[in-house]
Amino acid sequence: MKTFNHTFTGATAVRLSVCAAIAAVALSSCTQEDPPPPAEKEPDPVAVTGLSLDKTVLGIAKEHSMILTATVLPENATDKSVSWASNDESIVTVDSATGEMTAVDYGRATIIASAGDITDSCRVYVNQPAVVVAGGSDLGWFLGADSTLVIRVMSFTKTNTTGWSPWCDYVKAVKRAIIYRGTTSILFYTFEGCSNLTDFVIPDTVTSILDYAFAGSGFSGTIPAGVRHIGAYAFAGSRMTGNLVIPEAITRINERTFSGCTGLTSITIPSGVTDIRDSAFMNCDNVSSVTCYATTPPSLGEMNFGILRFSPYVETSLGAKLYVPAGSVEAYKATKWGRTWGLNDSPLFQSIEAIPE
Repeated sequence: MKTFNHTFTGATAVRLSVCAAIAAVALSSCTQEDPPPPAEKEPDPVAVTGLSLDKTVLGIAKEHSMILTATVLPENATDKSVSWASNDESIVTVDSATGEMTAVDYGRATIIASAGDITDSCRVYVNQPAVVVAGGSDLGWFLGADSTLVIRVMSFTKTNTTGWSPWCDYVKAVKRAIIYRGTTSILFYTFEGCSNLTDFVIPDTVTSILDYAFAGSGFSGTIPAGVRHIGAYAFAGSRMTGNLVIPEAITRINERTFSGCTGLTSITIPSGVTDIRDSAFMNCDNVSSVTCYATTPPSLGEMNFGILRFSPYVETSLGAKLYVPAGSVEAYKATKWGRTWGLNDSPLFQSIEAIPE
């Protein structure tokens, strides 16, 4: 076999070198694998914005267990896990993962649920064995020896000569109360005169609070945002404190509804209120500011935002500051809101100004 051996020179050599380089590149591209496709970007996490429990207050018997249910919003939250804790495990324990709680002793504890940065809670009462002072479960209510009034059914009519509620003869003994969740109306005189009632939360299912419901009581809590009607004298003389926020759905504030609430320091009235009846806010001695969001001044009954007493005789305005929408200042000044009142004929309000931004 003959061996061909020849050396190329000049332009032929250059052409052969170029062809060899092209062939090497082609061979390399044939043997390399295609690069992998880019990884898909993971969606941004969705934070928890809401958390609510199916119960906000309940009673449970000692050594019994119950599971609370939590609803986490939004539905597409990335992490909807809920953790649970008890503020007093000597009274009620709770499984941190499932929310199952167990009553281990008599007393009160608060169960706290957490999801992300949001929390909600439920107050749990472990009452003494049924030592019933008055009433009975078959009557829809009972008063326990621990001064807890339990109202299972909010339905009654006048049954005696001293008041409307069936338990009115025991009002001084009531220190705490439980109304079953789902109650929508607190009836006439329900807690009237319960001056020692210091432990009670109005269920957020309540939409109507009728006349005298908390008159003269020790109630010092807040009014749920969903309430649409508040009757005359409903909170008169109660121990409400701080800033009173009238629910947004209220359009009329009735006679003496909040009169004598000396623990209040400020009042917020929503934009939908058109009518404030006589003495609705009389003798609220310590109120220093009132904010009214109504652009049209609500009609204002007599003896509001003033002090009237007879022993010794006092008749004077509170002298609080009134804040209203910026475009309504002059309109308020031209109505009863801008008048003088009392023996010293002093302005009803120290000043009427635009609501600070």
